Amino acid sequence: VVHCDRGRARQMNSGAEAARGDAMLFLHADSTLPPGFAALVCASLATASVSGGAFGYRAGSPDSIADRLITAGGRTRYRLFSLPYGDQGLFVRSQDFEDLGGFPQIPTMEDYQFALRLRALGTLARPAADVHTSTRAWHEHGLLRCTAVNMLVIGGYRAGVDPVRLAAWRRHASSRR
Repeated sequence: VVHCDRGRARQMNSGAEAARGDAMLFLHADSTLPPGFAALVCASLATASVSGGAFGYRAGSPDSIADRLITAGGRTRYRLFSLPYGDQGLFVRSQDFEDLGGFPQIPTMEDYQFALRLRALGTLARPAADVHTSTRAWHEHGLLRCTAVNMLVIGGYRAGVDPVRLAAWRRHASSRR
């Protein structure tokens, strides 16, 4: 366990600094890796043209219609834009992570920005296995609201809105009932 100040980018960079392996994997706390994940990561990174990658995305229970919609949205996002997020288990060679300067010290969209930079280095692999992610926030705040907030944050970031402002807006929008 590595202790540091709040902030996902700061926390992931602190973990990376303490890591000693040839590869690193970053995963959101509410997500679970698939069985055999280490072998899948190693096999993916054995290809020189692969700069990193992430697993597929599965959210919540397959028995829930809402959870199936969340899963479909996450999979579509990855298929359309080839930009995995931390809830998919981002992995990278340690040297490439260091060369990229780690995760940018911004309060939101740090995994998105890192994935863009990682994709510029080479191909992003997608092993044939899914990370399972909790849907607690979606159920707590509502499917439409969570989707709208996430899309607006992504759109705002892509339009050049300051990540500090986006993070504050996201906290406010997510806490309102």
